[in-house]
Amino acid sequence: MNKILLITLLIPFPASAAETEYTLIIKDQQFKPNQITILTGEKIKLEIDNQDNEPVEFESAEISREVLVAGHGKTSIFVGPLDPGSYRFLNDFNHHMEGTIVVRPKPVKSY
Repeated sequence: MNKILLITLLIPFPASAAETEYTLIIKDQQFKPNQITILTGEKIKLEIDNQDNEPVEFESAEISREVLVAGHGKTSIFVGPLDPGSYRFLNDFNHHMEGTIVVRPKPVKSY
C-alpha cells in the first residue's frame, strides 16, 4: 500500500497556466518601460519596483487598479484579461509620469 502512495506522489500534476510577468521600474520619476504590450485574453502579473525615494501612486481608472508603492518599495498587481486597445496608467502624485498597456489581438493560426 505504501508503494502505491509513493507512486501517486511521484506522478507530476499539470500546473495551472502561469501568468506572464512584467516588471515596471520607477526611476528618475519615469516608468520604465512606459509601454507594455500584451495579447487579448492574457492575464499578467505586473511587478512595480519603485527605485526612487518618493512614494508613487500607480493608478489606472481604465483597468480599475490603484496601488501605493513606497519609495524603494515593490508591489505586484494582476491585470487582465483585457480587450484590444490602449490603457493609460499614471502616477497620481505626478500626472506627467504616465504610460500605457497596449493590448493586441492574438494572432490567428493558419494551417
